[in-house]
Amino acid sequence: VSADGLDTVYHKAGDKVATIVTNDKGIARIDDLPLGRYYLVETKTIDGFVLDDTPIEADLSYIDQNTKVVFAGMDVTNERQKVQITVTKTDSETKEALEGAVFGLFAKEDIVNKDGKVIVKADTQIERTVTGKDGKAAFTSDIPLGQYYVKEIEAPKGYVKSDKIFDVDASYQGDKVKVIEFEAAFENAPIKVEISKTDITGEKELPGAKLSVIDADGKLVESWTSEAGKTHMIERLPVGKYTLREESAPYGYKVAKDVTFEVKETAEIQKVSMKDEQAVGKIVIEKTDKVTGKPIEGVVFEVRDKDGKVLDTLTTDKNGHAESKELPICTY
Repeated sequence: VSADGLDTVYHKAGDKVATIVTNDKGIARIDDLPLGRYYLVETKTIDGFVLDDTPIEADLSYIDQNTKVVFAGMDVTNERQKVQITVTKTDSETKEALEGAVFGLFAKEDIVNKDGKVIVKADTQIERTVTGKDGKAAFTSDIPLGQYYVKEIEAPKGYVKSDKIFDVDASYQGDKVKVIEFEAAFENAPIKVEISKTDITGEKELPGAKLSVIDADGKLVESWTSEAGKTHMIERLPVGKYTLREESAPYGYKVAKDVTFEVKETAEIQKVSMKDEQAVGKIVIEKTDKVTGKPIEGVVFEVRDKDGKVLDTLTTDKNGHAESKELPICTY
């Protein structure tokens, strides 16, 4: 820098000429500099802001003989350190992305302004967001630095809400960090309903029953045919009321009455059972003389199962009539 036209060097290029600090109004000033071209570089900022060390040119070159003082003024802006919070949501078993989960961002402590006044109380919900098809969501509020937490407000249909709390420590990270990034990962357990189709004892799983589950609006949710020794599991069934209906019973059994049940939001397997009673009948005998057609009294009959075991003994009365006790529907 030469200000006298005589090539007197006051400061070499690149030398630090002075250090200035902004006052409580954000203003910094330096006077009595030799004419020349300068640049300013920010070397320190206050907590909560990002340092901008981009050189800013200040031109104090000679103007004319009538200008006593050459003045250069400039505005410098510092960006606040930002907080970026994203959420990912997956199925705890398949790890697939889940759409429709609702999350809330909450203040973990009182948030105060520069004067110390509380502007947001602890545990206040600041924002809510919903995951998309990719299982991701982001909070977009421009929040001040501080302590926060994220929790699930509502689970996707067919899933149990997570009780996980994700803490966000958004304390000042130094003047070089522009954005403090957080990614909160949550998983949901699917709701499971186990349906059992048994005989009246409740011990034997019956095959061949055609069953359906119908929702509260009368819409078919799922239908299947029962298998021997095997229950039926329905997964990811939304919370609500349902009806279990037997469309047709296995051979030898009565069609059961509808069973209504309610699916709750729990990770425990919820069990629903339907029991079939055996269909029964009676064997009726009318014994007559082949020639005369008259009833024959005192004729004895045995009712046997397929293995030859005697199940009942019948004797015709004076009308030639005999009737067995109630027997399960079968071949005798």
